[in-house]
Amino acid sequence: MVKKLFKHEVYALWRSMIPIWAILGGVSILGRFIQLFEQETVAYNIISGSAIFFYVVSLAACIVCPFVYAITRFHRNLFSGEGYLTFTLPVTAHQHILVKLAVAVMTQLVTLVAAALSVIIVTFGDLTVEIGKAIAYIFKLCVREWGAHLPLYMVEAGIGLIVLFAVETMLFYACICIGQQSKKNRILAAVGAYFGIYAIQQVIGTIALLVGAEIDWEPLWTWVAEHPFATVHIVLCGGIVLAALVGGLFYFISYRLISRRLNLE
Repeated sequence: MVKKLFKHEVYALWRSMIPIWAILGGVSILGRFIQLFEQETVAYNIISGSAIFFYVVSLAACIVCPFVYAITRFHRNLFSGEGYLTFTLPVTAHQHILVKLAVAVMTQLVTLVAAALSVIIVTFGDLTVEIGKAIAYIFKLCVREWGAHLPLYMVEAGIGLIVLFAVETMLFYACICIGQQSKKNRILAAVGAYFGIYAIQQVIGTIALLVGAEIDWEPLWTWVAEHPFATVHIVLCGGIVLAALVGGLFYFISYRLISRRLNLE
């Protein structure tokens, strides 16, 4: 049943995203086609400027829409009238959340790939070659400086990106679940929950900075200077663990509220 739920979730979310990806691809191809007729005329400048504007808008929409659709899907599928049918399925609350989270993160990663491909299409030609040469040069420098550590850094950075997407998605899920506990104005309550969580994060961050200001960091800076490669690993892995703990808290909040009180509309 979980496998079927996953397939249905992919279909439901990608049905909304595929047109966005297609529009971005079409605008990218159109923009590159217009560049083939480059000339110093007012008409071309207007057409070229319009193409750039539509490309930027399409790219921004493509990046934002996965979050919007994932959040909308989560609310509609679990907390609207559709939720009465959803919770009759032989699937636990854990599985509902995990499936939606996995599909949302996967969609966000596919969107990043689509955005990167669109940039390649728009800049295809001499500019693409120059960008490729610059990337290759930077990569060689990184290999020379970091050696065997580079693959590990790349893996850790990739895991960190996935965890970051998951945490951000779980934050919105938790806010929706908190908002559902209100008897009225549930969407407004969810927005209030988001700003409340943001304020708590700022307070915790401020306290951490104040405490850190009272600590003598000289021994740590000395160790960092002596172990630069290990420092990067610690920072990346520590960031992943910290983000995962925060995401786990949001996950726990979502699960408990879904299990205890649905408040379906």
